[in-house]
Amino acid sequence: MSRWTHLLCEHCYDDLEPGRLPVRVFEAPHEPSGEPTRKCCRCPALTRSGIYYRADPERFPCRGEGEVHS
Repeated sequence: MSRWTHLLCEHCYDDLEPGRLPVRVFEAPHEPSGEPTRKCCRCPALTRSGIYYRADPERFPCRGEGEVHS
């Protein structure tokens, strides 16, 4: 994944985009239980949200590095 594409938990997405419904991306099988649990790029929560958010890596604690970005 790009340094500019971040995995977000539901809470962080709602904080960044209040009132908007996210588009979720899932790997097969196409349901949250099939998605691996990974750390949100913005907070320490573990998530299977499938929500990916494009933003400058300097705005997030992950800095565009780590498991989601490799």
